[in-house]
Amino acid sequence: MAKPGRAYEDFVAGLHRALLEAERILDGRNIEVESNKIIIDNDGLKREFDIYWEYEITGIRYRTVIECKDYNSSVSVADIDALLGKTQSIPGLRLVFATKKGYQSGAKIKAFRNNVDLLIVREQNESD
Repeated sequence: MAKPGRAYEDFVAGLHRALLEAERILDGRNIEVESNKIIIDNDGLKREFDIYWEYEITGIRYRTVIECKDYNSSVSVADIDALLGKTQSIPGLRLVFATKKGYQSGAKIKAFRNNVDLLIVREQNESD
């Protein structure tokens, strides 16, 4: 049985693949957008991330993780706290959160103060 939210994770990953390809900022660089990426943290624990990609420019490695939440309500500060806790022993990650519904005010504040980028990613509708 598929993991709950898997279709949303696949949608967000596909969108990011398309954006990376379209922007062509990194022409000639092999960037693979991976789903359900396992990273071993500094404590030796396996941590799984919904979406991950990395690339290197001028000897500097850039790593991005995206956590996806397919909720029917806004993301709470507890969800941002969970991402921060999960990544505190993995230095050098760019943190991104994606959801369809939006973020509670406390989640926005916590994310802003901790350099977590917040995205609202959903299918286009007629009001767009």
